[in-house]
Amino acid sequence: MNVREYGILSSGEKVSQITIKNSRGMEARMITYGAAITHLFAADKNSQPVDVVLGYESLEHYELGKSSFGAVVGRHANRIKNAFLKIDQMEYTLTANNGGNSLHSGPSNFVRKNFDYEIINDSTVKLTGVSPDGEEGFPGNLNLEVTYTLSDENRLIIRYQAVTDKATVINITNHAYFNLNGHQSGTAMEHRLFIDSDTITENDETSVPTGQFLTVAGTPFDFTKERSMGERIEENHQQLAYGKGYDHNYVLNKRKGSLEPELAARLTGDKTGIIMNTYTTQPGIQLYTANHLTGEIPGKDHAEYGRRMGVCLETQHFPGTPSNPHFPDVILRPGEVFDETTIYEFTA
Repeated sequence: MNVREYGILSSGEKVSQITIKNSRGMEARMITYGAAITHLFAADKNSQPVDVVLGYESLEHYELGKSSFGAVVGRHANRIKNAFLKIDQMEYTLTANNGGNSLHSGPSNFVRKNFDYEIINDSTVKLTGVSPDGEEGFPGNLNLEVTYTLSDENRLIIRYQAVTDKATVINITNHAYFNLNGHQSGTAMEHRLFIDSDTITENDETSVPTGQFLTVAGTPFDFTKERSMGERIEENHQQLAYGKGYDHNYVLNKRKGSLEPELAARLTGDKTGIIMNTYTTQPGIQLYTANHLTGEIPGKDHAEYGRRMGVCLETQHFPGTPSNPHFPDVILRPGEVFDETTIYEFTA
């Protein structure tokens, strides 16, 4: 375990970077700002370490950047239609920061918070953050704990736990951009992908779910058999046009009643042979192919991250849930504990 000062925010707050390791030499680094994963080293087919996550060059760039590299997102990740929320007959107007919608809960979401941290052991760190009552229009003081663990099975385990003092909504994810060939190796579209999902939530032109489900069979969205992400990404399909590529929630084929993390997706680096299995307790996973990266802000090692040079596999509840009551519930009430786990497992 190693902790060092990473920088000072424009507010004057100090930000720390924590390094965790397992007994097999795997290493992850995260900063307290946004609880963001800045580095993640996995062994390739030749047993050489490869940094498989995109990240910014400095803390200043994490403050300025729009891509949320590696950060914890919420209190409600993804979009809420019309920036409007109704809970128990109470109506709440949220900050609209994505057209007329709320995206990732507005500018002051957890991406922009400096978390406290507690060192558990050499392979585990717990970070805690608070979203106060009324922030960006959301009700309730929400207290969030994010625990990162590197197991000896080369699993990065992320556990989210949260409580509130007033009924609110919650949907927490991590916004890591992965490139299993290395963070500055170019396009990730030749990576091979499997997703255990037969349906996606249909999006409207603003990328908010309509409430309808689309079967993936016979469409460019079908990853039930492993294939490269770029194979069909340029096809003429309305949903691809809306997202300028893949930016869609997959409804996972989970076993009913299971509380243990289940396999959701498998991503394979075409050059390194690194395989990342994603397990989760959450009902959905957002496939985002970095359609809007432009390289305008420097990445690590002075890298320029352009369009589709990474891929996000964001485990989550469904976007737009507050306006679609038939989606899995995202309301958290006083006395309840939000408790979800996601695992990224690496082999080669």
